Amino acid sequence: MGRKRHLFDMGQNMVGRVRFKERARRGRRSLFRFAEVLNADGSPYYTNLRSAHATDYYTFKGSGVEVWESKFTFHGFRYVEIEGDPGPVTAETITGIVLHSEMAQTGTFECSDPLLNQLQKNILWGQKGNFVDVPTDCPQRDERLGWTGDIQVFVRTAAFNMDVAGFMTKWAHDVTDAQNADGSVPAVVPYAADVPTDGGPAWADAAIICPWTIYLCYGDTRILEQSYATMTRFMDFLLANSPGYVRCAPDWEGWPGFGDWLSINADTPRDLIGTAFLAYDANLMAQIAAILGKTDDAARYQQLFEEVKAVFASRHLVGSQVPVVPVVPSEARAADGRGRCAFPRDAATGRLRHDHVGGVQRRFVHAHADRLCAGAALQSAAGRICARWRHRN
Repeated sequence: MGRKRHLFDMGQNMVGRVRFKERARRGRRSLFRFAEVLNADGSPYYTNLRSAHATDYYTFKGSGVEVWESKFTFHGFRYVEIEGDPGPVTAETITGIVLHSEMAQTGTFECSDPLLNQLQKNILWGQKGNFVDVPTDCPQRDERLGWTGDIQVFVRTAAFNMDVAGFMTKWAHDVTDAQNADGSVPAVVPYAADVPTDGGPAWADAAIICPWTIYLCYGDTRILEQSYATMTRFMDFLLANSPGYVRCAPDWEGWPGFGDWLSINADTPRDLIGTAFLAYDANLMAQIAAILGKTDDAARYQQLFEEVKAVFASRHLVGSQVPVVPVVPSEARAADGRGRCAFPRDAATGRLRHDHVGGVQRRFVHAHADRLCAGAALQSAAGRICARWRHRN
């Protein structure tokens, strides 16, 4: 006969641990397993945890009612399954304890649409759950890593929701610690094995984009000052590995980046994404250097921006004179088939269409008469990188 099991529902997904209150004889052990959703038969669904056990144990000392919380782990969960609890259970048997780094809520959003209000609530809770000391991509499975691409996209929203100045300043120090000797920035910070030491476009660029965004949100130049050396080393790495100002060129044998992670049936070149981010980085560095009073650096990065912008236009905008030549990648690069990008392209030439506006996803390249302003974002729900360009005629 199997051991007695009880299933508790916390009412919503959360990150943290549980407080367990029960009595039992000395030496009896209870097992706790954590899940986010249930199977169709009502049993906890654990497949998404992959190799993570997500399991706690408690052995009773037999001294009346005992209250226990795990001290050295946390979980992402809604449901808690207890095996071996002597019962009977009550409302006080399990209490969910929410954990996140100390950040005061500073922003709110409310409108007449309940679905949008719930979406904002989910975003806020998702931020809490993934801001436990480092900004992570998920709190429940066998990963919990500080993916640079994720926070690069989310940092502006994070600063709207909560006071993340201290949290992100600390993480900027982590980026400096994780930066490699050649100036590259890894895909996750703090660095973990089995991930690229060069995060690639949209990931590694967090070394510049995140401090800049925190400056924009709080007006404090200190994060720019402390990160400036890290940023310049990263820019030196990009230039050393972007011949002709083309980052992740088809015939370049380095790491081409993740592309548009999780997009479906798209085939936008990696060098489009990489070169766009190189231009964006140069533009930001020109502004950062000017703010810090580094006039020579500001002029140098502004000139770099203009030059990379021209290269991008010559390669990717309709009317380009550079022929579209397919390049067969090496065996090493061909093995990496992950992540492609969804940009509108001209059917005849393969060039980017600057006259297309793609509805709510707004995957477009806009033509304007003022300047080229590169920006990119990987949308959390769809995993799509979108780039917005303004091109000087």
